[in-house]
Amino acid sequence: MSGLYVSLVIVLALAVLFGWLAFKAFKSPKGWVKWLGGILASLLALLFAGITVAGIYGTMQMTKKYTVIVPAVTIAGTAEQVARGESVAERLCVGCHSLDSELPLSGGSSMSEAAGMPLGDVYAPNLTPGGEIADWSDEDLFRIIRTGVHKEGRLSAMATLPGVKALSDEDVLSVIAYLRQTAPVETDWPKYSPSLLLALLSAAGLFSADVPADITPIIAPEKAANTEYGKYVFEYMECIGCHGEQLDGVVPPPFPAGPDIRPLVRSISLADFVHLIESNTAAATPDDIMVWKNLNRLDDVEKQALFLYLQEFVGR
Repeated sequence: MSGLYVSLVIVLALAVLFGWLAFKAFKSPKGWVKWLGGILASLLALLFAGITVAGIYGTMQMTKKYTVIVPAVTIAGTAEQVARGESVAERLCVGCHSLDSELPLSGGSSMSEAAGMPLGDVYAPNLTPGGEIADWSDEDLFRIIRTGVHKEGRLSAMATLPGVKALSDEDVLSVIAYLRQTAPVETDWPKYSPSLLLALLSAAGLFSADVPADITPIIAPEKAANTEYGKYVFEYMECIGCHGEQLDGVVPPPFPAGPDIRPLVRSISLADFVHLIESNTAAATPDDIMVWKNLNRLDDVEKQALFLYLQEFVGR
């Protein structure tokens, strides 16, 4: 956070400097200096003062502490639970917490790179026992997965991911069970250090999140090839994150938007839908925005359920 505080001091100093220059200009006996210089310096002083105020507010939002009551968490750690957790992690968590979209979740994805903007050193952390979660309780992990609230009480980038928050309690527990038994990986990512731009975006509400006072249980529908379970898959895979709330490609900044997929969904068959995923998975590159590989990790029932829900969604 030190870099952010230095940036705030610099823009505050610039606001004071241009305010002083405006004062001096208006005292000048020369008309052009008085009016041209005075007005220009005044505008710059107001600009930097506004940036300072917004930056301070955004910093306060990013450092605000939240208290979330988490029920006691019990991890069974059975082979079935760990396997389910690995499956969920492989399709949902690798997008941020792995550089190559493969397990283990040793971290590395940069928010600045994803957004194409200088948001500071904000990296998805190492989620193996070699990272900071080694000192976290199961309740700490449950809290950040469900609400995005870090162990320290501040909001994390997880707070902006509605898909993760849609996971059922059972699936969250499975993910925690998987994380606990993975082999530790030692990494050395930069320490969390947001930029002034990220503070300004937070002040504008682009990274805001509704944090509940306590955690409401989420129960997934029974796994089946139907629209009900398809909706569950659709929500936790966060299709709207790239394709927009109406799947029309309209996504607010700063992250890149995917295409309007409604015409495709209306015209494609289940067999072609599956083939599309599998064929693009084979040809996928690290620069692909669409996470074909993660989508292909859904099993046959989940793919069919997702297809049926997409058909229902675009048919509304």
